[in-house]
Amino acid sequence: YPKVAEFLQHTKEKAAQHKYVRMIFGQKRRLPDAQTMEWGMDSDLRMNAARALRQAQNFVVQSVAAWIMSIGTILVNHYLEDRPELDGQMVIQVHDSGTWEIAMFNQSPHTPETFLTRIVSNDLNQVAADIQYIMEVRTIEYIKEVFGVDFNVPLKFETKILERWG
Repeated sequence: YPKVAEFLQHTKEKAAQHKYVRMIFGQKRRLPDAQTMEWGMDSDLRMNAARALRQAQNFVVQSVAAWIMSIGTILVNHYLEDRPELDGQMVIQVHDSGTWEIAMFNQSPHTPETFLTRIVSNDLNQVAADIQYIMEVRTIEYIKEVFGVDFNVPLKFETKILERWG
């Protein structure tokens, strides 16, 4: 991927020149130790400069991924808030993975109010499809609308339905 290598090299050059990098949503990472690597540099200076240049490259990629996941998570949360019958909430998020717990209980019209019955699994499949759509499509639409950033690659977010997680 020559364009990726070019982008990462350009990122290192910008970091060395400006002592910071900025990701596509505007967040800035200061890197005071970033500088062009030269022969004969002091080993401590060289090690600090190399670390700062790696941090520059990681920041412009990983911070965007974190923002995408955070924005998608917020949009899924709004979806769940609009559907209180699902009794759903995020349990955990780690990097690019999220686990939501969807209780999916409804009150049965033929029993006392405290008795709850499960919604059929087809509805759960629809919820999973909705979450996948939000993460893959609505998140990108939101980013374009709010930040003016248009991605030219699709997002992929795999969903699985499990009885228990962990």
